[in-house]
Amino acid sequence: MSETIEVNESEILRLINNQRVEHQKCAFHSRGSGLGDFAKLEFLLRTVSHSELERYLEIVDDMRSGHLGCYFCNMKILAFCEITSDGRIPDRFSAYKAEYEMLIGEGDRFGRNYREEVRELIWENV
Repeated sequence: MSETIEVNESEILRLINNQRVEHQKCAFHSRGSGLGDFAKLEFLLRTVSHSELERYLEIVDDMRSGHLGCYFCNMKILAFCEITSDGRIPDRFSAYKAEYEMLIGEGDRFGRNYREEVRELIWENV
């Protein structure tokens, strides 16, 4: 028997908007509150329609603009958007993937795989 998940728009918006007002300097650093919220968010976004996903990713993109000063936060949010749009919104997925690849190609001197870090966190919270 499959479980039905009730998607609460206010909860989705709360998880996104928490990152606009987060008091922690870099909420997406290792195990930061932003990562925890976004792991929950990814699970909720699996159940929404494509048009709703588009709308929520627009809000995430807007929120991400406030984190552009931190390379790590920006890359993890970008990886989250890429993972979330994969297989559902091909144009958006391609755009996120291209931006991620461009930023990594500009010289990620840290040698990290932000996609895998985000994937692991998402799967830990499933």
